[in-house]
Amino acid sequence: PDNAVSQLKILVVEDQLGVSTIAQMYLEKLGHSVTCVVDGQKGVHAYREAWQSGDAFDLVIMDMTLPGGMNGEDAFRELRRIDPQVVGVATSGSIDRDSLHEYQQKGFATVLPKPFPLTLLAEVVNQAMVFHMV
Repeated sequence: PDNAVSQLKILVVEDQLGVSTIAQMYLEKLGHSVTCVVDGQKGVHAYREAWQSGDAFDLVIMDMTLPGGMNGEDAFRELRRIDPQVVGVATSGSIDRDSLHEYQQKGFATVLPKPFPLTLLAEVVNQAMVFHMV
């Protein structure tokens, strides 16, 4: 497939191992470099470390329902404090395309309903990066 996006460094914040494994497999198949973490605190930590080292993530795929007191929305708010330009994709089993506007108001580039096929994941990554370049 014609992939408009070159290799990206992607952070996946997802507590369900099955989902993060599939996301990682799909994203690596698309040529991206992927780091997976299981909760919001770890996501914020991983993002901050990469940001401070000068090798920031290009994209964050953030599950909205995370364990450990910090949900996806809270974690993304923290990421925006670290890097106001962070590109985020909100993902959840309860998200649909109709809630896109609501998530864009919270700073997300786009949404990814779960479960997702590879084609949708690829499309969403491309959408998010186009959003980032605007």
